[in-house]
Amino acid sequence: MDLFTNNIINTDTFKNVVGVIESIYNKKKKNISYIEFKTNFKELGNLIMRNYLQQSGLINDKMFQNSQFVVKKMRSCIDGYYLKTKIIEFNEKSIKKLYKGDIKILFSLLHELNHFKVDCDISNNVLDLFLYQILKEKLLCDMIDKKSDNIFTSYYFVNYKYYSEEVYADVQSIVQIIKLSKLCNITINEKRFQTLTNQIKIYMKRWNNPTRNISNFINYDSCFMDFYEVFDVAIKHKKEWLKKYPILGIEYFFDGKGNIQKRSIDEIIGLETMVTDSNVKFFIKQLVYNKKSSKQSKEQILKKILK
Repeated sequence: MDLFTNNIINTDTFKNVVGVIESIYNKKKKNISYIEFKTNFKELGNLIMRNYLQQSGLINDKMFQNSQFVVKKMRSCIDGYYLKTKIIEFNEKSIKKLYKGDIKILFSLLHELNHFKVDCDISNNVLDLFLYQILKEKLLCDMIDKKSDNIFTSYYFVNYKYYSEEVYADVQSIVQIIKLSKLCNITINEKRFQTLTNQIKIYMKRWNNPTRNISNFINYDSCFMDFYEVFDVAIKHKKEWLKKYPILGIEYFFDGKGNIQKRSIDEIIGLETMVTDSNVKFFIKQLVYNKKSSKQSKEQILKKILK
């Protein structure tokens, strides 16, 4: 599902915000004042969030009952936050910067909206490899950071650059900027398009790197570990994860003694013949392909080291 559906694009609110962006890009006079723009910007954020909840069937879900897009005066220079209360807080200074011509603020808007989208999709148990990786690291991060009393030494903070959900939000914001440019009648020149493409490649390299700094949390010989491997150990002590998130049930299962075990690649392949849901079958194929590719990559790295 997309954040920008036709019933968003066809609203006057969307057209007013887009009109200002077009004016900035084409260096023309803006058609609305800053006060009107700020009001429309805030309303657009709320429209997108409500619309996505409606699409997801979560509009009446208690977990998302406080979801809203809030504009605040902030002392910090950060453009916005997505809070665990499902609220996006956006810096009023940043909206003013956008109105004055700093189009990069749009990336921040889309970044925060993608955090909200991820939360909705995970709650709906959407079968997607990106969400699967995000869910694993998110659960691991929440478990570790519950014991941390210092944000600057937390798992989230020290691994922010590579943290799956943050990288995903960055990639999606670029993809959506390209889509939005077409809706805004803005032509991205070849040089700028190549810059955006190169940035996605940088983010995807981070996405494909599972190594995380665990020095503050685990007494281990190395400061760094594969977070997938840490998750495999953690889930054995967190049975509620498997009960709450059915997507994990493809790779992990309860054995006869009630303990959590991990399926081998061959066992996961065997599951495909047992399920009838085409979406589950497709996800299993993706998961198996991803695991085989990852295993081959590790073996290639090991061969280079041993040469």
